Amino acid sequence: MSVQRTRVLGFALALAALGAGGGCGAYATITNVPVDCSVEDAYDFEMTVSKEQLSAVDLSMVYNAGDTSAGATITTVVDGIPEGALCGAIKALEIKAHHYDDWGALAGFYGFTAGMTYRDESAFEGLSYWARAPGPTGKGYTIELNDANTFMSDTDAGTTNCTNYGGDGGNVARYDSTGMLIPGTGTTTTPANACGNGYTKMMTVTGSWQFYLIPFDQFHQSAMPNRLPNDALPGTGLLTDKLMGMVFRMPRGEEMDLWITKLGFYRKKGSTGSTGPADAGAD
Repeated sequence: MSVQRTRVLGFALALAALGAGGGCGAYATITNVPVDCSVEDAYDFEMTVSKEQLSAVDLSMVYNAGDTSAGATITTVVDGIPEGALCGAIKALEIKAHHYDDWGALAGFYGFTAGMTYRDESAFEGLSYWARAPGPTGKGYTIELNDANTFMSDTDAGTTNCTNYGGDGGNVARYDSTGMLIPGTGTTTTPANACGNGYTKMMTVTGSWQFYLIPFDQFHQSAMPNRLPNDALPGTGLLTDKLMGMVFRMPRGEEMDLWITKLGFYRKKGSTGSTGPADAGAD
């Protein structure tokens, strides 16, 4: 797997984006839909990296990766919103992926746990953000959350309850978030205690800014041998009090230009959030 890493200055969760203007020619009917910021009024939020707007002071890193398709590229950039601030957000994360024909590409966050062993979001109900994919580009992608039972890391040994059987260099078969075998990753069956079977949610966006709320119980694992619960791994679903990673996965064959801002966790005002592990059965 070819991996490119992009350092992003000032990543909080006020990511924002480029718009889908009313173009000309074949796409003359694409126009921006007016944004209604009042949709946020019923909720409290916690940003994924910090509660502040993006700034040069708050340093974070976004990583990206993709398959080895010839001519394929993925870039992650944090920049200002061309049309101006969006509900208080002044910047956005833009993920562009092109010409991936094998398993696709992804972008994730190094600073997701912000120096903590785990990220405890059990006081919240799910994931929230604004997003769009302007122009004649792909609109579908997958969000993946990992917890202490699924997170695959070479550096955080001891914080997870699963086993890393070699990652990219091992002989263990690995699967993408849609359950497809990643070619070249191995030939042996995934062990029941293997890391890597994250909790995923497939999403579709439009060319204009929309606000999305995704409850934790909508994230599900693939029905692989390392799906929870089983005899080898503890837990009964997504551990919302022990979140360790989040990635956005771009599907193969799609030309993606995904913009994201104000990425974080939400709960209804007055709510105490989730009460324990979310129900994460098969899709």
